[in-house]
Amino acid sequence: MTVAKTNGSLLWVSRAFLLGGLVGAHGFALAQSMSFLQALDLARQNDPKYQMVRQDVLVRREQVAQAFAQFLPNVSLSYNRNDIDRNMLNSSAAPSSILSENKTFTIRQPLFRKALVGNHDKAKLMLEAAEYDFVREELELSVRTLASYLEILTVQELLVTNSAQLVTLRAQLDYAQQASVKGFTRKTDVLDARSRLSSLESDRMALQGRLSLGKTALFRLIKTEVQPLWKPSYARIIAQSKNVPSLQDWWERAQEGSPSIKSLQAIEKAAQKDVEVSAAGHFPTVDLLLQKVTSSSEIPSNPGFGYKDQQVGVQMSLPLYSGGSVTSNQRQTMAAYTKAGFQLAFQKDQVQLDVQSSYNGMQEAMSRLEFLQIDLQSKSENVRSVEMAYKAGLDSKLSLLQAQERLLQTKYGLTDHAGRYLQSWLKLNASSGQLGEQFLAEFNSAFDDQLTLKN
Repeated sequence: MTVAKTNGSLLWVSRAFLLGGLVGAHGFALAQSMSFLQALDLARQNDPKYQMVRQDVLVRREQVAQAFAQFLPNVSLSYNRNDIDRNMLNSSAAPSSILSENKTFTIRQPLFRKALVGNHDKAKLMLEAAEYDFVREELELSVRTLASYLEILTVQELLVTNSAQLVTLRAQLDYAQQASVKGFTRKTDVLDARSRLSSLESDRMALQGRLSLGKTALFRLIKTEVQPLWKPSYARIIAQSKNVPSLQDWWERAQEGSPSIKSLQAIEKAAQKDVEVSAAGHFPTVDLLLQKVTSSSEIPSNPGFGYKDQQVGVQMSLPLYSGGSVTSNQRQTMAAYTKAGFQLAFQKDQVQLDVQSSYNGMQEAMSRLEFLQIDLQSKSENVRSVEMAYKAGLDSKLSLLQAQERLLQTKYGLTDHAGRYLQSWLKLNASSGQLGEQFLAEFNSAFDDQLTLKN
C-alpha cells in the first residue's frame, strides 16, 4: 500500500514545481495576490487537522513494525549479584559472608502463535485505512479552503452591490421627499423608501460581519494574512464545463476511488482479522526456548562453587479455562465486524447522495451562468443607453443609478453561481478521489489574477 507515500514527499516536490511555475507566470503577483492553489498549499502546511491526520499515518506505520517484531526472536540477558551476611542461630560459628552471581542468556522464538499473524494483518489494514483517511482529509481540506476563498469573493461582490443599492435608494428617498413636499407623491412612498434604506444598511452590517468571518476562517487555514484573491473566470468555467462526465460516470468513479469508501473497506477487513485473533485464544502457543545459565557463589564451606546450565527446548502453553473471556471476546469482535459492514454500506449510500447533490448543483449553476452571461451583455448595453440619454438630458440620474444597480446585481449573480459551480465541481472530484496535481492546476486556471490583469 503506497497511498501515503504518493501523498508525501513526491507530491510536495510536484507542488513546489507547480507553485514555482505559477510564480514565474504571474511575476510579482504572488506578493500581491493569492490564487486558490497558493492558498491550498499554505493550508496543507499550516492546518492542524491535516497535520494531525498525517501523524496518524506515522502512528499506524509504527504499529505495523511493532506487530512484525513479534515474529522475531526475543533475546534477553539478566544478571544478578547478591552479597549475603549470614549469622547462624544457636551456633558458636562466626558470621560468614556469601557472594552469589547469576547470569542468564535467553532466546525465545515463537513457532506457533496464531494471534500474531492476525494482529500483523490487522495492523497493515489499519495503516491502509489511515492512508486513505489522509487522502480524504486532503480532499476535505481542499473543499474547506475553497469554501472560505469563495465566501470572501462572494461577500465582497455583495458589498459592492449593496453600496450601489444604497446610493440608488438614497437618491430615491431624496426624490420622494421633494415630491412629497410638492404634493406629487404620497407620504407612504417616503416611509417605504426609508424602510428599504434601513434594511439595506442592516444588510451591510451583516455582510461586513460575514466578510470578517470568511477572512478569519481562511486565515485559520493558511496562517497568513489574507491578500487580494483571484476571481473566477466565467468564460473559462463555461468552456471547461463542456467536457463534464455524466452522473453515472461520476458515481462509478466514486465507487472505485472514494477514499472514505476505501478506508471503511480496510477497516471492515481489519475487523474480520480481529475475529480471527479472538478465535486464536482457544489455540495453544508454541515457542522455541534456548537458555544458558552461569551461576557462581563464594561460601566458606565450598569456595569457588559454580555451575553452567544450557537448555534447548520447546515450550507449549495450552489454554484450558479463562472464565469465558475468550468466547466473550469472540462475540464482541463479531459484533464489531458486523458494525463495520453496516458503516461501509451507509457510507456508500452517502457518497452516492453527495455525488448526485454536487452534480445537480453543478448543472444548475452552469445553467444560471449561461443565462447571466447573456443578461450581463443586456444590462451593460442598457447602462450605456441610459448614460447617453442622461448626458443628453433625456433621462434622470436616478434612472442611471437604477440601471447600474441592476448591472451590479447581475455581476454578483455571476460571482455567486460561478462559486457554486466551482464548489460542486471540486466536491465531485473529491468524492471520487480525483484531486490530483493535474486537476488542481486545471481548477486553478478557472480563476483570473485581477491585479495582473490591471497591470
